[in-house]
Amino acid sequence: MAVKNAPSFRKDLPRIACIGAEALTHSHGTGLMFSRHLARYPRSKIVDVHYQALATNFVFPKVKVPVCELRNMEWNDPMLADLNSLMQKGHRRPGTSFVYQGRMFGNGLINWDKLGGTPDLIYSTCYSARDFAFLHHIYRNLPKKVPIVQHFLDLDFNFIETLKSLYKELEPAIVAVWALNESIRGAVRNLTGNDVKIDLKLALHQPVSRVFKQTHRGFCPDDFSSIMIGNVWSGTAYLALHRAWSDCQDELRGLPPIEWMGHSRRFRELAHMGFRWTPGGGVVENGGYLSSAALKKALVGADLAIIPFSGEKADREDYNSYSLPSRLGDYCMAGLPVVVISQPNTEPARYVRDFGLGIVVDPAEWRISVKKLKHFILDRDWREECGTNARRFAERTLDLESYQDELYPRLTELARARIPSVRLERHFFP
Repeated sequence: MAVKNAPSFRKDLPRIACIGAEALTHSHGTGLMFSRHLARYPRSKIVDVHYQALATNFVFPKVKVPVCELRNMEWNDPMLADLNSLMQKGHRRPGTSFVYQGRMFGNGLINWDKLGGTPDLIYSTCYSARDFAFLHHIYRNLPKKVPIVQHFLDLDFNFIETLKSLYKELEPAIVAVWALNESIRGAVRNLTGNDVKIDLKLALHQPVSRVFKQTHRGFCPDDFSSIMIGNVWSGTAYLALHRAWSDCQDELRGLPPIEWMGHSRRFRELAHMGFRWTPGGGVVENGGYLSSAALKKALVGADLAIIPFSGEKADREDYNSYSLPSRLGDYCMAGLPVVVISQPNTEPARYVRDFGLGIVVDPAEWRISVKKLKHFILDRDWREECGTNARRFAERTLDLESYQDELYPRLTELARARIPSVRLERHFFP
């Protein structure tokens, strides 16, 4: 049943608490995913519960649980346990604080009445031991125990035994487990076992725009547009991109810089590493942070889209193994050919290869990869074929409205699921 044709159905949609480490903002992929997937969902029925916020362009009504950093102590310092015990005694109601790995989560007794009522469903994007400690903390203090949907958009297996312990305690309440991609689905079985069904749920869905790139130009010096959007989490990937594009500029005279539309915080971080953005020159230009309409126009006007994902050696093995940047969906919907700077065994590299979306530039095969990148820039027909494949993939797989029509009834069904009694123990994890 399509939600848009059933106003009464919207009244029956469950209240959802989205729980994760980071606030849901328009500045990162998870926030963008929720802003799109729940765009037709009543905002009054959504609350974002988190413990850190690195940006302020929030997507939903929010609750930030205070955190005390205990940096002057070692994580295994027994004083932390004593401190946690003392804080607990200072409250009339138990369980209002939680110490984990040098970080003390504050009061988990949220005033849900001010937010419209206790949630009917938890939508968790937790993926690490610390995140699950936070989820455990919030859930333990809920007035009533409700079903949990666990969506793994990433995975961090540091402190795996702690992660398993927390997950197993929460497991009776978990009514659905979703994974962003096949790599995560396979790895998550270390937590769930082989008997639990894990559904694939992409985070790449987009509104199907009627405007997309249909005419691809041949290479013309000083008039070739390459675009890069979103955050760059890998410094080695950025270095590899910088080197590859610079090499192409040496051979293709007049090849303009890449225009990067990203968050100002990441520009500042890379500037501290020595990179500079000079208007009209260099390898990468700071294109600023664009509105949605301006970004769509910039994408359709570009000749090439770029994702710097990983260098020859991964900065973070977990990110390298499991992540799939949401900007791939933006590029595909715009009909752009895609260049991924990545080791060949990553998820974005696999998508680009399997669906013919573009090319993979492997930093470990430098000369071959740069030669391939140069040929890709010069070969209009090759880029056009990849752009056509990208748009076709988006239309078949990433239609946002169709996904919403499936998602909202599914969330309603899961919120009504009966769960057994859930008893969560109070833990101290050094």
